[in-house]
Amino acid sequence: MSNRLADETSPYLRQHAENPVEWFPWGDEAFEKAAAEDKPIFLSVGYSACHWCHVMERESFESEEVAAFLNANYVSVKVDREERPDVDAVYMDAVQALTGSGGWPMSVFLAPDRRPFFGGTYWPHPPRPGMPGFLHILTRVAHVWREERANANTAAEGLTDAVKRSAEAPPQAGAADLDTLRNAGGKLMRYADREHGGFGRAPKFPHAVDLRVLLRLGRRFDQPEPIKHVAKTLGLMARGGIYDQFGGGFHRYSTDGEWLAPHFEKMLYDQALLVPALLEAHTLEGEFPDAFDEAPSVAAQGTCDYVLRELILPDGGFAAAQDADTDGEEGKFFVWTPAELREVLSEQNAAFAADAFDVTPGGNWEGKSIPRRLRAELEEWKRTGVAVNDAFHRRREIAAALREHRESTRTRPFRDDKVVASWNGLMIGALGRAAAALDDPRYADAALAAADFLHSELWHDGVLHRSWKDGRRGAPGFAEDTFALADGLCELWQARQEPRLLAFATELIDAGLERFGGPTPEAPLFQTAADSDPLPARRTEATDGATPGGTALAITALQKLAALTGRRDLEERAAKLLTGLSGIMAGHPLQAGWPLLGLDWALGPRTEVVIAADSPKAEAPLWKAAHGTFAPNAIVVNAAANCEGVDPELLAGKTTANGEPAAYVCVGSSCSPPITDPAALRQRLAQPAG
Repeated sequence: MSNRLADETSPYLRQHAENPVEWFPWGDEAFEKAAAEDKPIFLSVGYSACHWCHVMERESFESEEVAAFLNANYVSVKVDREERPDVDAVYMDAVQALTGSGGWPMSVFLAPDRRPFFGGTYWPHPPRPGMPGFLHILTRVAHVWREERANANTAAEGLTDAVKRSAEAPPQAGAADLDTLRNAGGKLMRYADREHGGFGRAPKFPHAVDLRVLLRLGRRFDQPEPIKHVAKTLGLMARGGIYDQFGGGFHRYSTDGEWLAPHFEKMLYDQALLVPALLEAHTLEGEFPDAFDEAPSVAAQGTCDYVLRELILPDGGFAAAQDADTDGEEGKFFVWTPAELREVLSEQNAAFAADAFDVTPGGNWEGKSIPRRLRAELEEWKRTGVAVNDAFHRRREIAAALREHRESTRTRPFRDDKVVASWNGLMIGALGRAAAALDDPRYADAALAAADFLHSELWHDGVLHRSWKDGRRGAPGFAEDTFALADGLCELWQARQEPRLLAFATELIDAGLERFGGPTPEAPLFQTAADSDPLPARRTEATDGATPGGTALAITALQKLAALTGRRDLEERAAKLLTGLSGIMAGHPLQAGWPLLGLDWALGPRTEVVIAADSPKAEAPLWKAAHGTFAPNAIVVNAAANCEGVDPELLAGKTTANGEPAAYVCVGSSCSPPITDPAALRQRLAQPAG
């Protein structure tokens, strides 16, 4: 018999529909039942690509013994954190206050009035050495609820107070200036792993936005070390096991410090955040020509192609994730042995592939090999006189053959095909940038289709909804959804100047400031609207997590739309929000990557590039030069395309030069003479920010 999750939109919740646990989705029905029966709530939060969520399901939620105890003593509620980040964030604050750490699956015990009184993450069944068993935890908590209610209430009061204090903490306002940027760069470099790239020790996450910050600061302050660190990090990631060498796209994170062994889930938002970092490195690759054995554009293109091949949906949106597990085994789809290579390839190509991708008899991970590219192999090619470009071409052809084979013969990882608004917004922006930087219209076509889909299916009565699945909208969205999409639309507009993109971005921003605005213009935005689901606290979003926070996304969306439309009220609001986040940027830069991008933009110099030509085709060489140069605080406008909604002052006086296409580079109120040579335009844009 299916439980109440069978009719939910979330694929993660549906995965639990056949559990013997009598799951409820988040909602009033569960809390009313708990109150009527005087039972505590067991809240389990996870997501479809979470490996340990699947482990806990197999061990505990499919266990008749565990299910019987849960059903008798609790009302059990299952939440997809990707659909309800508000629920996840509030109760994660409680778990972290209680235990000092957090993660998924998250397991929290609530009173029927939604106050948390105990929690943790994964508990095994049966117990393991050093880890209490889940059934033991359930038994102990049920006893406390029945026999020691005063202790449960005291714990609930304390945890709820902690959650409210965290949610209502005033912004750490201060100066947002060049010193803030300089100090943030210094702290980021102190966290840098100089040997293996990235930041900190294992497990190691990409930190894509922080890499983009370092590129800007290295250029602004004429410091080569940050730029070299970005080059090293992206190069090692692109060659490592965290990047899918055969199918493209990045796995979530590396369990080791050397980017070899990932948790194999692939999240849409990681692709969306890494593509711009790779593209910016691509525009700077002349700064570090020996850092990559292939240009960063190759990994950017491979990632975009992966998204278009594996995550794009028939209706136009992008799926949320691909799972880490297949057939109950983590990474099974992605690992290889030499014998498996020989089944697909000729003997000669199999030997070449084994060397090229580190596929060895003993394996580099649990007896098998995660494909990766070793730097030593490149050096061997050079030493033995192999034509490196020919070897690169051969390697790419072999990778494509192995990808096709695994897709046709192996069980594919489960795809979570719900559409998440904020992640789609980030991907729309990334694809817009890729279309321009790589001169590939496929990416802009896909991004435009996704934007139209979100407008049609998720934008309803002035509210952007969080998710979509099988023709059904999810709950009203959050600040991050509104402003990630607005930011992405502004990026896409620069690659495909469709007036409806600017119009939609304007609607989103105006509605979002009203729905999520804080008590003062400087205060961080609220994650939720005032009329959203009641929770123990209404949180503001002052920091970034795995994805940028709503306030940070609002800052950059406001800045870009202001630059394109001339709305100074939006620029002023962005400046005030930056002031409210200045303390976070100064003290905790690893939690403030996206706000630092906004601060770098605000400090300028901001550049406007207007290209005048008789037709869009005529201006193509200048357009490619503008988008192919590292100028992170620039907007690019093609005056020959449809400029409806664009600030007229931006276009005034921008004409062809004696009939030739011409580019005008404006900084502040000063514009360059017309530039007709693409190389001269690149040189002009490549000047440091100062």
